[in-house]
Amino acid sequence: MEVVSRLKALQSRHWSNAFSTEAKDFRYYELVEDTIHREFDYRYFVVRNWNGEICAIQPFFILNLDLLLGAKPRVGWLTNHIRKVWPGFMRARALMVGCAAGEGHLDGKDEFVQRASARLLASSVVEEARKLGADLVVLKEFHAKYRSTLECFVDADFTRVPSLPNVMLNIDYSSFEEYMKRALSGGARRKLRLKLKAADQATPPIEMSVVDDVEPIIDEVYPLYLQTYNRSNLHFEKLTKEYFCGLGHRMRDKNRFFLWRQNGKIVAFGCCLLQGNTMHAEYLGLDYGVAIDLHLYHYTFRDLVRWGIANGYKWMHSSALNYDPKFHLRYRLDPIDLYVRHTSSVCNALLSQILPWLEPTGYDKTLKQFANYDELWAPTGRGGRAWTTMASAALSRANHCVSATFAKLRDAVWSIRARISTAVNPHKAGLWKPLHLVALATAGIFAVEASFDVPHLTFAYLLPIAYAALKFGKTSAFVAVLASALCAAFFVYEPRLSIYIDNGLDRAELVSFSAISLMLSLFLSKDPNSGRIV
Repeated sequence: MEVVSRLKALQSRHWSNAFSTEAKDFRYYELVEDTIHREFDYRYFVVRNWNGEICAIQPFFILNLDLLLGAKPRVGWLTNHIRKVWPGFMRARALMVGCAAGEGHLDGKDEFVQRASARLLASSVVEEARKLGADLVVLKEFHAKYRSTLECFVDADFTRVPSLPNVMLNIDYSSFEEYMKRALSGGARRKLRLKLKAADQATPPIEMSVVDDVEPIIDEVYPLYLQTYNRSNLHFEKLTKEYFCGLGHRMRDKNRFFLWRQNGKIVAFGCCLLQGNTMHAEYLGLDYGVAIDLHLYHYTFRDLVRWGIANGYKWMHSSALNYDPKFHLRYRLDPIDLYVRHTSSVCNALLSQILPWLEPTGYDKTLKQFANYDELWAPTGRGGRAWTTMASAALSRANHCVSATFAKLRDAVWSIRARISTAVNPHKAGLWKPLHLVALATAGIFAVEASFDVPHLTFAYLLPIAYAALKFGKTSAFVAVLASALCAAFFVYEPRLSIYIDNGLDRAELVSFSAISLMLSLFLSKDPNSGRIV
């Protein structure tokens, strides 16, 4: 596996066959890169077989990701206030595997190639992310059908959480009337007919047409898309005029635009991609000056289903959000997943615990009413996993033993320290306390370095310095600053076990650390009542 630019990907013979079984084939990825978020850094993982031929290409892009995007309906107000003083709060540079405008898929001619590519990617993507300066790796919105194949990412410490799901509707009926009769309840049929009646009786009447190119009318169509986009509580990728025009130019064989006009004016439009026996309803734009009164959402839905039935399609696939009407129209959820990992093992351990609280599905009450809601969190169903339960239990027992041993060691260290400090000078025992804290911090740094590759560990000494300042005052804090700087120079930076530091950047970092720790100790040593330094 290697990382290449788009130019090299396009030069390969495989590229013209990439994602050929999906509605969004290689042309769609080219279109997205050319027209959406041009500030993103788009690149490609290339997988070669044993004789050097490319057998799979996996697109990815790099961006600054808002980790609280899915939780904004609940905590958006708090996030906005925090980011006024801390703009980078819960943001990270992320390597996103998949598509910037739509769900992700695995490339490969068959399942064997997809599994082999997934294993290769799982074993190398974190290191590639570090090389590219990314803190997070995210597999963006991969369909649930890949869960078994992508289990190798879970084994590589990725956390799988559901993204806001797409939806699917069975339209394998002889007519729209049969769909209503067989799929909807009596009450739902009555409500739908009342809504459709409002548009059917509109004066002048509403007429639908189907085209494969909207470039001549893009200035009429695009404002309708923006109206719908701006009404959403959650904002994802914002499409451009060039995107919609490009769909008609590059994917005319499988793209269709549906236009609804009233008295010659376009009041609604829909964009669909066609693949196999499925209509993929991608985007909808409405003129909200008339859309609410005429129930244009339901009116356009009926016309799309009628057109699909007439042209032999069996399923209608729709994107996320606006779940309430879709629930009543008897759509089923079509789960998609996020696989997330931090490049730092320490940070990843924390991230894996908080991700289930940040994922977006828990904040939409309508989702839980769908009959297959449990599929969002369903396991892969892969057999032979009983050993993981035993391994987890054994790990828990080992963790308990280690914790107990550490507690005994801690008690012994405290006892020895107390005896030494009393023997030397009981009145100056407070100076031993910050030294003890620095020693514990040094031991912690050694433990982290032994297991993880974490940069800038010197700043871990800020914890004992802050504690010493708050608990014991200015003098103890200054002792902690001096001891921390000496320990960092002696134990952390190369060459080890020497005060001399041979790297200029390391020397600059130690100077920065010393300045920050001195200011922190002065600030935290202030008496809150008098404003004087303690």
